[in-house]
Amino acid sequence: MFYALSLIASVTALDRLRMSELKNPISLASVGNTGEQSIEEVSSFYALTLPIGTPTQIISMSLCMGECKVIMVPSVNDLVSPTTTFYNETASSTYKAVSQGEKYYSLNGTMSTDVIRFGKIEITDQSFFLTNISSTKNFDRGILSLSLSKDSNTSFLNRIKSSNLAKYNTFAFDLVEKEMIIGEKEFNDYINHTTVTFSLDMEKFAGNFTSLTVGNNSISLNQEAQFFIQKDVIKGPTSEVDKLRNLLTSGKNCTDYVCDCNILLDGYQPIYFTVDNATFNIQPKNFIKFKDNKCTLNIEASSQRYWTLGKPVFVEYFTLFDLDASTLSLIHYYDKTGKGDIVEEIKDQTEDFFDRIWSSWTLTIAAAVVVIIAIVVAYCCCCRKTDAYDYGGI
Repeated sequence: MFYALSLIASVTALDRLRMSELKNPISLASVGNTGEQSIEEVSSFYALTLPIGTPTQIISMSLCMGECKVIMVPSVNDLVSPTTTFYNETASSTYKAVSQGEKYYSLNGTMSTDVIRFGKIEITDQSFFLTNISSTKNFDRGILSLSLSKDSNTSFLNRIKSSNLAKYNTFAFDLVEKEMIIGEKEFNDYINHTTVTFSLDMEKFAGNFTSLTVGNNSISLNQEAQFFIQKDVIKGPTSEVDKLRNLLTSGKNCTDYVCDCNILLDGYQPIYFTVDNATFNIQPKNFIKFKDNKCTLNIEASSQRYWTLGKPVFVEYFTLFDLDASTLSLIHYYDKTGKGDIVEEIKDQTEDFFDRIWSSWTLTIAAAVVVIIAIVVAYCCCCRKTDAYDYGGI
C-alpha cells in the first residue's frame, strides 16, 4: 500500500511534531501541552514518529485523514527493517490484547491498546490494530488515523477531545516548518497573514464545493470537496476535470494535457476554488510538475462524484482544523516566506547567479591587472640593474 524507506526525525517534548518530506512517505516530529510533531513526506503521503508503550518505543506512522478509521501499528515480531522502527508488544508493560483474529484491509491482526503520546499529550489505553508485516512491499510503517466519529469514542482525535487532553480541540499542519500541531489556535508567525475560513464536515473533512475559476472562466459545481493531506493530487469527476484541464492548457502545445513549457511556468494561471462561499487559490507551481521542459498537471479524473483536494492545498497554505467550530482555516504561507511566486524566486536566483559571475570576473580582471603591473615593474627594475652594471663603454 505504501512504498518507502526513510529515516524518521526524533520526537521532542512538546505537542508539536516536526515533519519532513519523503518522495514516497512524510514524517512528523514532536515539539508542547499543545502538541507539535515533525512531519516527513514519503512520496505521496506524510508520516510522523510517535512514542508508544512503556517504556517508550518510537514508531513511524503515516498520516491518513478521513479514510482510515483505525490506527494500524506494525509488529516487530515479523519483520525488522534497518530504516523503520516497529512495535514490540512483549516489551511494553502497558500493552493489552483486546480481540484477536481481526481484519484491517487485507491484513490479519489483533485489536489492542497501549499508551500513545503526541508531544505532552498522553492517551492511555488508545486502541489500535496490531499486525505483523510480511513484506516492505506492502508497508514500511504504521498508519495514524486522523478521523472523528459521532458513534465511537475510540479514535485518536475523539480520545483527545473527550478526555480534554489539549488546550483547544484543533490540529494543524505547517509544511514550511514541517510540523503537525495539536491544541493550538493562535500562531504568531502567521497572525497577519491572509486567511480564508469555511465550514467543514469534520467526520469526512469535506465542504460544499460550488465553483472553480481560471482567469475569466468559471465552472459551476455543487459537489463535495474532501481535504486529505495523504493525497498527492487534486482529483475530481471526469467531466469537470476535463473542463478544468482545458482551461489551464488553452492555447498551449499539449499532448494528453502534457504541455511544452519553461521553468517559469509562463502562461499558466492559478486555480480559484470556492467552498462554502469562501474563495482561495492554488498557484501553478503547486499543481504542475515540471520536467524536461514539459508541464504535467497534478490533476486527476475519477468516476467519483466528489473532489479530493490533497497536497497542492497543504503546500500552499498553513491548514488549521477546528473540530469544535467545524471550520478549516487556510493561512497563506507567502507572507512568512517572503516569496509568493515561483517567477520571483527564479528571478532572484538568476540575479544572484549573474551577480556571482560578475563578481567573479571582476575579481579575475583585477587580479590580472595587478599581475601585469607587477611584471612590468619587475621588468623595469631588472633593466635598470642591467644598465647599472654595463661595462661595455670602459
